[in-house]
Amino acid sequence: MSHPFSARRVAGVVFDIDGTLLDNMPFHIEAFEAFTAAHGLPPLTLEMRKWMDGRRNADIFPRLFERTLTETEIAALSHEKESAYRRLSAGRLRPLAGLIRLVDGLDAAAVPIALATSAPRENV
Repeated sequence: MSHPFSARRVAGVVFDIDGTLLDNMPFHIEAFEAFTAAHGLPPLTLEMRKWMDGRRNADIFPRLFERTLTETEIAALSHEKESAYRRLSAGRLRPLAGLIRLVDGLDAAAVPIALATSAPRENV
């Protein structure tokens, strides 16, 4: 039986991590909900959560606080929110269904795999 990746040569595969390899978005949502409550901000709407997906904290926080923030403020707020995410997700992250089989197939076909993310290094 031929390998599924042998029909055409795949030079390599790059995976994003958040929401692609791991079902970790619920932990990000939970962390943001706690964050907004702690700062007296309105609860996140579904529309706002959709807008936030895939964006960096440097884009999200000015919109949440409805003002321009300094780099120092963004760094402190990011640390607060991402620390909460890491606490909530610790020991609870699992690969998405089918991921292990896909990675095993890519490995068997000698297809290089790389990971990409805009997440903070501590999250990775």
